[in-house]
Amino acid sequence: TCTISAAGNKCPTYVTAKDGTTSAASFDGFDDFVYVKTNTDFNFGSEDYSIALWMKFPISGNSSWEGIVSKGYSTSAATVGSYGLVRDGTKTNSIRFQDVASVGSFNVNVASGSLTDSWHHIAIVRSGGDGFAGAVTKLYVDGVEKSSSVLGAASLDNSADFRIGQANARFFKGIIDDLRIYNKALSQDEINSLAGISSNTCTDSDSGLNYNVKGLVQISDSLGNIIGYEEDGCVDSIVLEEGFCLSNGQGNTVGYNCPNGCLDGACIGGNVTTCTSDEDCPSQTTKYCDKYGDAC
Repeated sequence: TCTISAAGNKCPTYVTAKDGTTSAASFDGFDDFVYVKTNTDFNFGSEDYSIALWMKFPISGNSSWEGIVSKGYSTSAATVGSYGLVRDGTKTNSIRFQDVASVGSFNVNVASGSLTDSWHHIAIVRSGGDGFAGAVTKLYVDGVEKSSSVLGAASLDNSADFRIGQANARFFKGIIDDLRIYNKALSQDEINSLAGISSNTCTDSDSGLNYNVKGLVQISDSLGNIIGYEEDGCVDSIVLEEGFCLSNGQGNTVGYNCPNGCLDGACIGGNVTTCTSDEDCPSQTTKYCDKYGDAC
């Protein structure tokens, strides 16, 4: 919940989000922002952390620096321990994450590359923290790493407010949804899950819609662990439930009436031809295809 306060903010309006609900915050680029006053939960020190959110903004006609999320951030790097995810003032279609280890210069400075004016999932992840010089900060767009910095772990502690939609009087024009802050480094699988991308792979032992062979569809995660499976099976003496893989790494099934009956997860005898056009079924009872993979 946003309330107008002494910080001088005006609340964003709420519009349709990526998931279709009315939960995304739309900022006008003039005086809308949300802030959490001097909260140490947003001080990361030199530990691992992650920031993740959905966002979109208009591409044309604007190349100013705009604050998306920030804590003590300014474009002059004036506050040690500050950080900010901002719209890049040197381009019209890019964002940038920066943090400050010493006054006047940025420690981490990672950019997204070109974005479109549609929804994008953004993640900032620092791993290998604990004060070690080998800490890595990465910026992901839609689950893909776009840039990284190995300049070490600045101690991100300051007494400023945590702000959404503003940084140092630079206001964001666009929409933000599902902002999440973590005190750990998200894994690739976790980032993919937040971005709506499947990390799973699907294999089918009978190579797809093969009605004459009993097949096994298996779903595995990114580490190769089997997390689901489905065998081809006979629903009754005629109907076969045939499994196959989808392009998104998931499995699916389709029902098929076996011409000679169904036994032990496969059609009995004879060739079964899958069709892509009417001409594929010249001598069969069915002379047309309702959908991809139909049997003649």
